[in-house]
Amino acid sequence: MEISATSDGLGKGSEFKIRLPLIVPNTSATSVIDVAPPSSHDDGFQVVLIEDNPDIAQALEMILSMRGHDVRIATNGKDGLQITREVVPDFVFCDIGLPEMDGYAVASALRADDQFDSTYLVALSGYAMPEDIEKSKQSGFDEHFSKPPDLARIERLLNEFPKR
Repeated sequence: MEISATSDGLGKGSEFKIRLPLIVPNTSATSVIDVAPPSSHDDGFQVVLIEDNPDIAQALEMILSMRGHDVRIATNGKDGLQITREVVPDFVFCDIGLPEMDGYAVASALRADDQFDSTYLVALSGYAMPEDIEKSKQSGFDEHFSKPPDLARIERLLNEFPKR
């Protein structure tokens, strides 16, 4: 399986490609698509994805779901905060530039609530200068991923994270 993400720069969109191997069984002429194996965690993680770009949200949701994770999506900060409070997820992947309530405010609100002490917060942003990364950490994010996110890095993070 190959997963790649590319972008020509800020404001020019992103392209996500997923190539799945084709397995041809010896006993039949039909083909079966080999879906990626589930995460190393038997029942996956609870993930909230707060992203206002529908293409990025859909691609990440598909990849995470194929890996066995339960993903909930919100397209703005206020709805994301509400869903996160309902689910109390293992991970929150949150865009910084959101309508109504930006990602920094979402992270600050979550970190102010003790029930989210073990929730891992990952900032998703088109901005990845050192000052942007520092601002996300000060807001309460554990990690800062620039867009388009490095899917291998997301995979490593999820595979290395202890299941609660």
